[in-house]
Amino acid sequence: MAARRSPSFHLGQKYFEAAQMRLGVVLRTHGVLETQCFFYSGVYLMAIFQPIRAWRCFVQTAAMAETMVFSTKVPDNDASLQSDLRCLTTTHWACLKSEL
Repeated sequence: MAARRSPSFHLGQKYFEAAQMRLGVVLRTHGVLETQCFFYSGVYLMAIFQPIRAWRCFVQTAAMAETMVFSTKVPDNDASLQSDLRCLTTTHWACLKSEL
């Protein structure tokens, strides 16, 4: 609890709140970066003991990742797309574990 009174915690909280205001833009597109933004928001919210808000981020992340993983057809010779797909799959499973 003493850490929550520190100036660095309050500064971090202000940065996070500013980032949260910009997450609406992320909903318009679907990509690896957007999915990771929601996931790391959930991780941060869990770290500051706000599980309900974190759960919302994890549900959104899992939905975005699942949609992209199951709707993407990857050619065998596209290493970049295969890497993105692996990242999305990992993020999806991390979300499911975080929800539990």
